[in-house]
Amino acid sequence: MHENYGRFDDLETDISNGQNEVSFEIWLMAESLAKAVFSNFAVLYSNNFCNLLGNITCIPAEKGFPIIGGKTSGKRVLCSYSKAIVMKDWPLAWSCAPILSRQSVVPPDYSWAALHLRSPPSFQTVLRHLQAIGKNNGEDTLAHWSAAPGSKTIDEASFEVLKYLENAWDSLSSSDMLEVSKKNWQ
Repeated sequence: MHENYGRFDDLETDISNGQNEVSFEIWLMAESLAKAVFSNFAVLYSNNFCNLLGNITCIPAEKGFPIIGGKTSGKRVLCSYSKAIVMKDWPLAWSCAPILSRQSVVPPDYSWAALHLRSPPSFQTVLRHLQAIGKNNGEDTLAHWSAAPGSKTIDEASFEVLKYLENAWDSLSSSDMLEVSKKNWQ
């Protein structure tokens, strides 16, 4: 019998990170809140408002693989903009950062810095992702990879990470470079 039978494996445990899935109703109400904020953004916008909003856990997102082709494999969560990533960056941090999977909750580009939302995500976020998906020699990641039509293959997602690292490499500290070059994260 497999030793993980009936339990979360390492990847599922890392992704869930102790955070319970919110109900679909709460998730939709949070989306309505975000829509209301953005429909009044011209009146509400200020650096102070954005700084506060960027740190409040009230934005609907997904933790884990995003919704692709109408099918979800991630958990519905609430997050802050400062902890989230945008959908186009999901290959860089899906295992450790909530994904803003609904366009309606993505703020206008001009407000991202004030809300502490960045694209691409920070190096530390990408490194945590690499450490999570690299555990157990990546076997857990391979076992859970979505084969849904329209989803990226693991090779395509890995290529996105390699492109990110290539672009960021010259700006990394020697300790960051050493951390990336470790063969296996435990």
